[in-house]
Amino acid sequence: MPLIITQGKQDTSKDTVKYEIITAQNVLVQITSLNLVDNVPNTLQIKMQVIEGPYKNRYVDDRITFDSTSPLSWRYRAARKAVGVPYKETEPVAIDVESIFLKKALRVDLSVRKGKDKENNPKDYQAINYKPLAVSTATSEAITNTVVQKPVAPTATEPTQPKQNNAWEDEDLPF
Repeated sequence: MPLIITQGKQDTSKDTVKYEIITAQNVLVQITSLNLVDNVPNTLQIKMQVIEGPYKNRYVDDRITFDSTSPLSWRYRAARKAVGVPYKETEPVAIDVESIFLKKALRVDLSVRKGKDKENNPKDYQAINYKPLAVSTATSEAITNTVVQKPVAPTATEPTQPKQNNAWEDEDLPF
């Protein structure tokens, strides 16, 4: 049986509206999603939501490579340091990257990076510089009012076990 909906008249005027590139320092963001980029090997797509200030609730995206042979892999290590889980040479090569990044808060500096699009035309892109929360001296009510997971450092000696979901544990309760 087909799924029939009443879609109404759609407003297409906003379909081509793009947000301006944000230029700001010490922006508090939270990582909301993390995916592997399909067409670029060893690259993560990171989506972050601004959680305070004039750009609150806006999203910024970044792609970072974790390819250890890439000259740009320093950005991956900078992002890890910013969320409180710096890379250590003694950790396993295979890790749960979501436990490191997902739902973590950090500060970023946002600026404009000049580049070229696929047709070689000049184009501006959002540039992101990752900074640990501790770098900022400003206290933020948004940090205390946002559910932010504590960083979990991967270890080379301890095997990871999935946590048992026991509804009676206090930490799992929604209040």
